[in-house]
Amino acid sequence: MAGKELPALDACLCVSEVIFSAACLEGLDEPVEICCITEADIVNAEPWGWYWRSHLEPVVPACVQRDTIPPEGGLLFRPLRAFSSLAWEVDPATRRVAVPPRSAHARLGLAEPRAVGNEVFIELRYSMPPSLVGSFDYDDLRDGIFRAFALPVFEGGGTARMLLVLDEAAVTHRLSLHPPERPDLAARDRSRLPGYQASARLEGFLNAAAGSP
Repeated sequence: MAGKELPALDACLCVSEVIFSAACLEGLDEPVEICCITEADIVNAEPWGWYWRSHLEPVVPACVQRDTIPPEGGLLFRPLRAFSSLAWEVDPATRRVAVPPRSAHARLGLAEPRAVGNEVFIELRYSMPPSLVGSFDYDDLRDGIFRAFALPVFEGGGTARMLLVLDEAAVTHRLSLHPPERPDLAARDRSRLPGYQASARLEGFLNAAAGSP
């Protein structure tokens, strides 16, 4: 990382944060971004979720073995050591938090990721208010609508602060591509149905979030 200028940070909306202890966090001594991976990513010509494809490797790194990925999808820890001194503070007035941009991984050399178990996703899911849980989906984290980070509380101690944020620019783009108020578009063109369903789910999340403390 030496000699490389850090990219400007992105301001994202903090959805939830929680302190979590797990075996997969043992030895963690740097911030990591939590990204999703599926078995299909291993063989697809275009791996990774929609908002990640232009920022990550064109093929899944060889260090990620197919037999380590659960059939329902798994998670990767992507190191962000260069941001170890970042405050990661949530503004109590706006709920915004400054996080590394997606481009940071490539700019800092795409450090080798590590596959981890889905207990991390479960913890992220249930760290948010109950009214939001039903509208939070693995695919939305995989696509990059949501982003998640694990920040070691005690270096190597197996405990981390888990931070889940919403990328508002990605939200705006998704809703403009697949307006949730236009189900007729998906009815006429079935290829648009997954996008419409994702937008409708996201709109449900935003409406529920507006009423949450």
